[in-house]
Amino acid sequence: MNKHPSEIDRLVEHLNESVVPVVQKLSEASQQLEVTLRPFVQGLARISQILAPYIESIRLYAKLFERYSTFVNSVGATGWLPYHTVPISYVAECGGNVSLLEQRLSTFYETNWNDIRRDIESRLEAYHIDEEARETFREALSAHEAGFYRCVCRVLFPEIERMIRILFFKNKAGTIRSKEILDRLTQRGSLEDFMPREAYGWILFDRLVNHLYAPDKNRKKFQKDFVPNRHAAAHGLVSYSTHKHSMNMIIMADYIFQVLPSIK
Repeated sequence: MNKHPSEIDRLVEHLNESVVPVVQKLSEASQQLEVTLRPFVQGLARISQILAPYIESIRLYAKLFERYSTFVNSVGATGWLPYHTVPISYVAECGGNVSLLEQRLSTFYETNWNDIRRDIESRLEAYHIDEEARETFREALSAHEAGFYRCVCRVLFPEIERMIRILFFKNKAGTIRSKEILDRLTQRGSLEDFMPREAYGWILFDRLVNHLYAPDKNRKKFQKDFVPNRHAAAHGLVSYSTHKHSMNMIIMADYIFQVLPSIK
């Protein structure tokens, strides 16, 4: 019988002497690491438990923001400005059909006009504007109701500027440039307090900043936009004569008069 160790025996002996101790040490280190990290893991679990309601809230707000963003983009494509009573559900119901959404909004403003007018007039007394501005606004509403759409833009722009002149320029005479008006309307430490948090406010604020008082002289650009521009109206570049022009102007005027108190 061969008493000399075989190659296999020597290999097993080598493993026992060199590899097995290393494996044992790794196992011991792993156990020690688990013990060390256990409080940290438990802490993370506790933190996750505490944050769960907040994460859920963020998720819900993200969904709401996505819904509002879709609403903003969809309504903007129709040329209409949204009034705060316009159902957000219209966007989903129209399924991306811009023409259908445009018609739904047009019908809404026609059939719900009396409610919209009452809503605006019910808030007029709370605005920090004088009685002259209130009466002028009421006359613009009556003109719109009678179908005199050209009157609305030409009446409300000067009245907005009259109130801005009184509130911010000490009612001084002389020319006030569009940029000065816009600067006064938006010059705040934080736009957070100025901008309503609903999607409607996002749209109206954007149109105020980027369109209503833009001094651009591009007539074709203004003709394609159903939101009146002060420069185009004052200098006869565009005839704002449709129901949509008139309604959009009323919505913007209501928005501007509404935020004037916080600016003042």
